[in-house]
Amino acid sequence: MISKQNRAVLLARVSSKTQEEEGYSLNAQESLLQEHAKNKQLRTVKIFKIAETASKQLERKTFQELLTYLNDGNADHLIVEKTDRLTRNLKDAVSIDDWLEKDENHILHLVKEHSEIHKKASSDVKFMWTIHLAVAKKYTDNLREEVAKGTKQKLAEGWLPGKPPVGYMTVGDTGKRTHVIDPATAPLVKKMFDMYLEPSTSTDKLARDMSELGLKTKYGKALSRSHIQKTLQNPFYIGVNRWCDVDYPNGLQEHLISKETFEAVQRKRIRKNVPKYSKHNPDYKGLFSCRNCKGLITWELQKGRWYGHCNSYRKYMGCPKQKWIREDYVEGKLLTLFDDLICPSPAIMEWVKNALRARHESTMHLHATSTDLLRSQLDTITRKKDILYEDRLSERIVAEAYDRRYKELLQEEANTKHSLDTVDDFSNRQFEHGMKILELSQKASEVFPSKSPEQKRIILSRLFSNLSIDGPTLDIELSSLALAIADKVKIHKELETKFEPTKNNPNNRGRIGLESQLKSTWLGWRDSNPRMLVPETSALPLGDTPRMNNSSKRAAFTIAGYERFFNGLRGIPMASTDNTASTTDTHATAIDTGPSIPPISGCAHHAPTPQPIGSKSAQTRPV
Repeated sequence: MISKQNRAVLLARVSSKTQEEEGYSLNAQESLLQEHAKNKQLRTVKIFKIAETASKQLERKTFQELLTYLNDGNADHLIVEKTDRLTRNLKDAVSIDDWLEKDENHILHLVKEHSEIHKKASSDVKFMWTIHLAVAKKYTDNLREEVAKGTKQKLAEGWLPGKPPVGYMTVGDTGKRTHVIDPATAPLVKKMFDMYLEPSTSTDKLARDMSELGLKTKYGKALSRSHIQKTLQNPFYIGVNRWCDVDYPNGLQEHLISKETFEAVQRKRIRKNVPKYSKHNPDYKGLFSCRNCKGLITWELQKGRWYGHCNSYRKYMGCPKQKWIREDYVEGKLLTLFDDLICPSPAIMEWVKNALRARHESTMHLHATSTDLLRSQLDTITRKKDILYEDRLSERIVAEAYDRRYKELLQEEANTKHSLDTVDDFSNRQFEHGMKILELSQKASEVFPSKSPEQKRIILSRLFSNLSIDGPTLDIELSSLALAIADKVKIHKELETKFEPTKNNPNNRGRIGLESQLKSTWLGWRDSNPRMLVPETSALPLGDTPRMNNSSKRAAFTIAGYERFFNGLRGIPMASTDNTASTTDTHATAIDTGPSIPPISGCAHHAPTPQPIGSKSAQTRPV
């Protein structure tokens, strides 16, 4: 049996990949330690290894296992290459000292330092042990300072020092690594944000859906509920680098999620009464709120029918207990509102869709021009930053002036990137959302009764901006685009009822004259020179209905307004093609189609609002 005093434990550690590439591999260390044990006539009973790929937690776990093995009396000798291979912090050094002082037979072998530390070692040997510990501690402290300095500089340059979240990947060489969109996972991350905005989607359901779609972590595991929550809260997707709970809004990474979508997700995430998964699945779960206390309406199954009521009257003062409302009654009222959105003439509606597509195609060159200008501005800002950095290195500019100018350039760069993202949203996403809402409004009444509860909630969230209940009374607000469509349908029906051909006006004769007026109505403005209209010069509102002078007047945002608004982004004035268009400043809000898309900041003064047609009508439509 091997004597306890002849037993040895070996510890091999490589703390960086550079050390391993330079020949300090674990195998090389192990051979060196084995040879030393053989020369000392010691038997190796256990070998502990810590690789450069090991995490901090795994390193601590391995070191604690080593201490436990030694303190249990399994060996009297510990052999390491040198001091910094054993420890670089004083806390672990104290643990080793305690083990050495425990028994005079305990010996620490430092091979390359030609030193043996034990209880009865000379003061000079212990002094050198202390010196080596201090040098190792100094190395780690200095390394920590350099890492902090590099981290601060990288954040100032607009890059995240750590690993990016799912949807991005890291490219480039060491020291010049940047984060770019991962084409494999980015579409799934976008879908995750969009799915979360659906009325009945919770983080639990989202985690299951993402697992089925194949979205995995970098380790190949499914995203957990907590991982989903962290991802939805991470501002990295909108160009904000969060480091140690501090946000740096100058991120240079390409935005994966629009700012409006991200903010909509945050509003849903922190709202009261977030929908939870349950066995029952009523059609309007999570959609209707109490008009008095703003809490969600609870739906209960009673005698085979669903009833909705406010269950928060005990929590909130001033919320009275009221009668319950039946689900089939609610659906009947909703179908009535859907009918108000249907254009009486399918031919006119088809003409409107073609007009929108034609005008959008003809204005795409404006989008390309604006994008090129903004990208040119970004290139100019980058060159200015490089020149400023060279001036600082050559000391042609003092540190205070450099910091001030660098911050100004970062802010200018962030504003330009935001404008570039907003141009993309306005020219593409808003048009696509508007077309989807237009098509949905024409078939909602027909398809709604046969849809599943989840699909019904999606339809309602697209066409309505607010659904509330006050006892047996429904209080419903159409989304701004749906409201504009309803107003046009109302005027359309009135024109068909009241239209009478006149003999004096050749352009207002018979069915042709009626069709001309109907097309003018759907355009959103009345031409001062009536004539036959062609699709290329017409449009239905693409965005929300603006408010004029804080009054209840509304004017549809026409393609003409779209073009003027888009040119206003670039500061290019454009003459109005409509002599009757109003020049009152307006604010166009976003289409309510899931994630809201607000207008580009600062462009309202370049978007003359067309003159509204028809009578005033309130946005809120009580039923």
